[in-house]
Amino acid sequence: MNKVKMKVSNGSIYLFGELDSEIDYEKVVTLVESTEGVTAVNVDNLTIIGRHDSLKDLQLTAKIKGTLIREKILDRNFPAWTIDVKTKNDQVYLTGEVASAEHKKIILDSISSISEVSNIIDKIKLSPRVK
Repeated sequence: MNKVKMKVSNGSIYLFGELDSEIDYEKVVTLVESTEGVTAVNVDNLTIIGRHDSLKDLQLTAKIKGTLIREKILDRNFPAWTIDVKTKNDQVYLTGEVASAEHKKIILDSISSISEVSNIIDKIKLSPRVK
């Protein structure tokens, strides 16, 4: 991962720099989005080496994951997550399993509260195996 710089101003975080991959980009933005007290994250000057197209969908996926962590709906241990979040053209695709209808509703309500989300394609299943 290359060097990323950050500027903080009244709860807003401004990220600058280049990252090696989409995975690094998503991790950095998710970490910042999940931080208590952060009100906005600006990634206009955060890029991925060799990529020149829009990172808007990747940014929204990271924002969703960060929100779910910050609201303590899911934890920081991504491999332990039983749901997957992907975004394409502002549409959020959710797959995986949760333990209860209540947990699923909490996840959907949290994601729906994010202004950039235009639509949620919910494929989350209920499973008694999930804790």
